[in-house]
Amino acid sequence: MLSGPGARRTPPGFAFASVPNPDRIDAGSEQGPGTAGCGFLILRKRILNLADRLKVAAKRLKRDVVALWLAARDPDTPLAARLVAFLTAAYALSPIDLIPDVIPVLGLLDDLVLVPAGIWLALRLIPKTQISRLRRQAEAIGRRPKSRLGLVLVVAIWMSGLALVLHVTWSRLFTAG
Repeated sequence: MLSGPGARRTPPGFAFASVPNPDRIDAGSEQGPGTAGCGFLILRKRILNLADRLKVAAKRLKRDVVALWLAARDPDTPLAARLVAFLTAAYALSPIDLIPDVIPVLGLLDDLVLVPAGIWLALRLIPKTQISRLRRQAEAIGRRPKSRLGLVLVVAIWMSGLALVLHVTWSRLFTAG
């Protein structure tokens, strides 16, 4: 162990891994100039791979939402599947969220849980052949429709909640004897 004013003292039981100094690496040695950032390159490749997989999953979700929008209007869709597809597509295509995204965790949680869960349930209820046909139609449409009815439903839920809060507040403030 080195001693002196600039020496690093290691506590008993601790050992530091030897980190090569990039200034001291020879070009002909085992650890040449190209291998110093190898860990970074692997991490970068994994992050890019994850980003690509997330893009594909997002495109699949968008396609499935449009397919559910089509399934809700298709007379061949079973009634329970049609109801779930309608509610899921109306919420996913609505221009506003039930829980605004500015609310720290809950705002994003509804988009990450409610919509995929609704898509999963609706896809389980609709026959496979019909789903494949609706997915092809959704890809042919290529655009994401807007759901005005979804907007109306979300606004109605918010107004109902506001009316309930006002009613409870009014009854507690002015009817307490």
